[in-house]
Amino acid sequence: MLAAVSMWLSVAVVLLLTETSSGQSFRSDAEILAYLNAVDRECMIWSCRNAINRVDPGGNLDLNCSIIGVVWSYTWQFKGREIASYVGETTTVIDENRYEVSVTPHELDRIRYYSYWRDVRFTIKRASHPGDSGVYNFTISHFRGDCQEMNIYVDLAGATR
Repeated sequence: MLAAVSMWLSVAVVLLLTETSSGQSFRSDAEILAYLNAVDRECMIWSCRNAINRVDPGGNLDLNCSIIGVVWSYTWQFKGREIASYVGETTTVIDENRYEVSVTPHELDRIRYYSYWRDVRFTIKRASHPGDSGVYNFTISHFRGDCQEMNIYVDLAGATR
């Protein structure tokens, strides 16, 4: 009987977590850690817009991703070349005149923030020419080796300076 109740609770937790991953927000850091434990991950990319094809002429283009868990490092690549990285506490941007990176805690409500949920914004400054089009790759990893990546497709062929 106890085994059946335990199995039922496990199924209920997985169903709850699946519902959460389909768009509902976490209510606490404890829920984030429980979810990561249930899917056997240390960290993961929670959301990322994967296709962008519009930018105001001469304007900046923001690529936004949300990450959860304990992230030791991340990298942004464009056409196979690393253009920004974060390891430990150090952020490196290859060309600060062209790119900018910001990482902020995800807002829980107007006065509280999550410890295990971060919003990462990669800005391409003056991204209005077709040379900025292509595949941008965002990769995160945990110091134990757990990693995940997301490709973001940018098409600015119709944009002009």
